[in-house]
Amino acid sequence: MKKQPSPDATNLSRDAAVEKIRQIVSSTRVCLFGSSEGRPPLEVRPMSVQDVDAVGNIWFLSAAS
Repeated sequence: MKKQPSPDATNLSRDAAVEKIRQIVSSTRVCLFGSSEGRPPLEVRPMSVQDVDAVGNIWFLSAAS
């Protein structure tokens, strides 16, 4: 079965893509970052967005465990 793209999906590049990332980040300042060492359980921790730079890299802060 072929997956159909979302009707509101748009392929963005360069400045338009970075601007879209900034829009999403401005409304959602926290994400969950998950990691594992190849086996369960998956460890998840909240991370706070600090910045989106000029090329769209998202910079996070996370508390040390």
